[in-house]
Amino acid sequence: MASTRVLLSSALLVAVAGLGGYRLGAGQSSAELEARLAELEARVAKADEARGKAQAKAEKAQQDAKVAKAKLDEAKPAAPSYTCNICKETGQFRRFAGRKGVVCPTCKSKERHRLLMHWIANASPLATEELDVLHFSPEDAEKDFLRKFENLHYVTADYLHKEELRLDLTALDLPDASWDVLIVYHILEHIVEDQRAMAEMFRVLRPGGMAILQVPIEVGREEIYEDASIVDPKERRKAFGQKDHVRRYSASGFQVRLEQAGFEVEAVDHIAELGPEEVAKHRMAGAWRTRQDERIWLAKKPEDAPGRKGKVKAKTEAGSAKAP
Repeated sequence: MASTRVLLSSALLVAVAGLGGYRLGAGQSSAELEARLAELEARVAKADEARGKAQAKAEKAQQDAKVAKAKLDEAKPAAPSYTCNICKETGQFRRFAGRKGVVCPTCKSKERHRLLMHWIANASPLATEELDVLHFSPEDAEKDFLRKFENLHYVTADYLHKEELRLDLTALDLPDASWDVLIVYHILEHIVEDQRAMAEMFRVLRPGGMAILQVPIEVGREEIYEDASIVDPKERRKAFGQKDHVRRYSASGFQVRLEQAGFEVEAVDHIAELGPEEVAKHRMAGAWRTRQDERIWLAKKPEDAPGRKGKVKAKTEAGSAKAP
């Protein structure tokens, strides 16, 4: 038994020798081995205790970090709330394309949609006059808003098939002088033959009618940049800022092209007209990395331009209600 115990103790000491740096030699007595074994076992227990304390400290540190983060979050100012002038909901707007506080969580409108609807409801003839309005590729929030105007005969159109009329803006299947207002917002930058589209808009507007437009325009850009040879989506993104854009407009270049189509052009700075408080309340100005020209462009067909001045019955009926 004694020899067996010595062998077992020796094996255990060899197994844990790394903890104490012991080198065991032959001829050691059982008492010596037991003493050393007890010493090593004590050191193992002490190491275990130290590990337990270290783990407890780590857990406490994690808990302290959670508490500190919670306090920091409480100390941070809350994200600003905005009131959407389209759906009337108030709350925190969502991030979009790297910009904070852009999208209304209820109606999904963005800055330019809220700005346009504010201008239409408060500063345009669409708020009061009986007009035939054709809106190209509208957002759902815009459609819902404009259909509340009882004075408007409001119709929507799109190049695809999701709106009331399916129309190609470069070859409109519409009579001459058949509409009072065209809304063409952030569309021309997608169209290769934009000047042909402008000519078609001029053709279908009644004398005295107008197109309401906006395109992406970087403040300070002096000339239009376009290159018809760039067709790859990745290359278009690099060149024009978005994979389905075909040019970068300048303000002067955009105006010249509209004037060449026959329009009298006015750029309305509705943001400047309103002042910062109203703009901030409804989040109508974009927080752009590169400052954008956010004016609303009005392209008016002269009163003395050839064409019918009377109404032409529209192809489709669209219900509307009074402006909110």
